[in-house]
Amino acid sequence: MAYATWKSSLETGDTLVDSEHQEIFSLVNELHDAIVQRRERVAQDEILDSIIARAREHFVHEEALMRSVRYRGLLEQRKLHKAFLAETKRLSAEYECGETLLPITLAMFLHEWLVTHMRIEDRKIGEFIRERAANG
Repeated sequence: MAYATWKSSLETGDTLVDSEHQEIFSLVNELHDAIVQRRERVAQDEILDSIIARAREHFVHEEALMRSVRYRGLLEQRKLHKAFLAETKRLSAEYECGETLLPITLAMFLHEWLVTHMRIEDRKIGEFIRERAANG
């Protein structure tokens, strides 16, 4: 069973954004599996690097979408995206330095942040786009 389960309720309605969200979910599951299976740290680090790189790329696409539709929550979204990347880097650095952070803590943080962000913040973007389309 997947650790991070994609649900249609998380969809924004934008094909690119939704496919990138699903891809990030897949990477979080891959990281979780690597941790649970006690794969080498190098493998876990590679997956984590992929998550960060993919999230960074996704945020660029998502922010471009928000600019194109003149979404009024763009600045707040940008702050949230930067905070996510900063916290992920901080947790990664703690793990790299051998501090007490458990690898599973990273997977849990990623999962919780992503689900909450998609369910609340990204849903607002989808609703905004649909309302704009409906109102012409």
